[in-house]
Amino acid sequence: MNNNLISVGALILSVFFAGMYIRGEWSRSADLKNQLQEMKDLQAQTKAQVDSINAAYNRDKLEILEKTRQFYLDLDTVIGLKLANTRAVRAVDLQLAQQEQELAVQIRLIEELAKRQKVQLDSDR
Repeated sequence: MNNNLISVGALILSVFFAGMYIRGEWSRSADLKNQLQEMKDLQAQTKAQVDSINAAYNRDKLEILEKTRQFYLDLDTVIGLKLANTRAVRAVDLQLAQQEQELAVQIRLIEELAKRQKVQLDSDR
């Protein structure tokens, strides 16, 4: 009978330890599931942040592209105005040079006329 009691006691102990082992595995499995869920939550949160950053980046990129496009349009306008002003200044310089030449010719004619008629000019005094 001692052998039966020992066998029953060993069986009860083995069932107890098996139950403890199974309970530990369930607990470990539950912990792993919780950790996996936390990782999934963190992944979803990170994905949302990345999406938000990408949206802000795309918005800023479009804004910069629009400002750059407007800058080049303004630059083209300024260059066009500069060219127009340069042409106008050259035209005025040409007219001024022609008028100076005409004035020099007229002064020379007046001086020659004055010499012929013996009239003294104020600049000769």
